[in-house]
Amino acid sequence: MDVGKEKVFITGFNNNLLAGEYYCSQTVAPTLGIVCCHGLCSSSNEFGDFPLRLAERGFACLVFDYSGHGQSQGIKNLFTKESHEADTDAAITYMASRGIKAIGVFGHSFGVYAALSAGLRNSAVRFLVLYAPQMRSGGSLAFHKKIGFFLLGMLYKYCGKVLPDTNIPYSGKTIPIRFLGYAIDADNAAIARKLQKPVLVGAGEEDTDVAVRTVEALYKLIASQKELIVLRNGGHNPFSGDCQDSLLDAIVGFTRRIG
Repeated sequence: MDVGKEKVFITGFNNNLLAGEYYCSQTVAPTLGIVCCHGLCSSSNEFGDFPLRLAERGFACLVFDYSGHGQSQGIKNLFTKESHEADTDAAITYMASRGIKAIGVFGHSFGVYAALSAGLRNSAVRFLVLYAPQMRSGGSLAFHKKIGFFLLGMLYKYCGKVLPDTNIPYSGKTIPIRFLGYAIDADNAAIARKLQKPVLVGAGEEDTDVAVRTVEALYKLIASQKELIVLRNGGHNPFSGDCQDSLLDAIVGFTRRIG
């Protein structure tokens, strides 16, 4: 299939320009589209050639950098509730503007919370794909780190406006500590219980960040139509090799079954 790739810019939170790429067939007009939401301290680059491969299978696909991430404008590596929701909604609106009627949102790692939140409040979202979802943000941290995460999060949640912006290390990078004021409320489990839209949930057998048992626990909370795929030898990033192929096959089959 002849696939086109187009560089796009979307107006997101606080009028930040969000850098993105839009993929779709040049020969057959797609009716299904997927918006991809990247994780913490990351960018749309984490998806590799996954968007291209989706487009080859008949989907339109939009990947983009959230405010402050990748090539987008904004405070470096900062997610807030307002920016996360506004940027996700802007991406969904852009997908709809391209004539896509059935829009899905794919969330990877911390991007799962953006996808879940959009699925709950945005009527344009038809289905969700969630890979490596935690029960709630910070759930994989060691106990002593969870305590610090919670205490700092509470401090910045209620006093962040008068506290200085300070960065803390995360996975070889840094994030603004006031992100924790948002992160302590990023409760995937709470939203999963309320969902009424079809959901495909994915996990990797070898994921050392989010264990399969954690993903399975979240999956059990979803009352809407749902499917679970566990990728053999899959890690936290499934966007290459056999894992990517298996995930692509699962998405194609899932969207066919939900109609």
